[in-house]
Amino acid sequence: MGESEVAQLRRQIEMEIEAMQRGIHGFASGTSRHSFIRKRMDRVGSYQEKLMQVVGKDEATRMVYGIYVKAID
Repeated sequence: MGESEVAQLRRQIEMEIEAMQRGIHGFASGTSRHSFIRKRMDRVGSYQEKLMQVVGKDEATRMVYGIYVKAID
């Protein structure tokens, strides 16, 4: 049995946030760093919108917030 849609979206969000973290702490600088992080933020937003359609706005917001917090720690 494959992953549920929610699990797939969560994993995509986790991967984008992890990439953002690497971009923040990586060697790139200036515009290229900003562009890289912006693209990841946009993708997280897109995945969050899809997640909202499945679990509702409040739960999707809680999930994404939890993923951000976990990545920061």
